[in-house]
Amino acid sequence: MLWTGWFTSATLIYLSQFQSLPFLLVYSGIAVFHLAKAPWNVSILWLCLLGLIHPFLLIVPVLAKFPVGNPAPFRKTWSHALHAIPYKMSPVYYLSMGIVWLLVLFRV
Repeated sequence: MLWTGWFTSATLIYLSQFQSLPFLLVYSGIAVFHLAKAPWNVSILWLCLLGLIHPFLLIVPVLAKFPVGNPAPFRKTWSHALHAIPYKMSPVYYLSMGIVWLLVLFRV
């Protein structure tokens, strides 16, 4: 499963080189960081690249981070999600995903 993530990220890094050099450097650095430390966020980074097709598609990665579809009761799911944000390195993960999202939004 890990090789799939590396292959897909390498493909997306290759395709993102057609944007700009700063975008390529930032995206590839953040993608490799997430592959090593938080592989569950890599798919959200891939969804951020949908904004390169059309800016309205930038809502997709935001919606994908919502805890929907969990069989636990609604209140417990959201309570866990909101309490997990300040946990350990979570601000770093959210900030790095936010940087990619903003880069795609402003087409840097």
